[in-house]
Amino acid sequence: MEESNTKRMNIRMPVSIHEWVVKEAAEHGVSATAFISMKLSEVRRQEEMSKFFSNMSPKEILELIEKNK
Repeated sequence: MEESNTKRMNIRMPVSIHEWVVKEAAEHGVSATAFISMKLSEVRRQEEMSKFFSNMSPKEILELIEKNK
């Protein structure tokens, strides 16, 4: 990630969550910061997908699924 395309943020969190983040990050071979960024990106994609589907009728969703099989 380019430095000019980033901003710094300090985050406070419970010790138990911090320990989980550090453990998970190590298991994925990334830094805690990178792990948090990856998880936030995941949440953002899920929310965008949820918003997309909430604007569709069940029939439209089924048609989309069938189309993409």
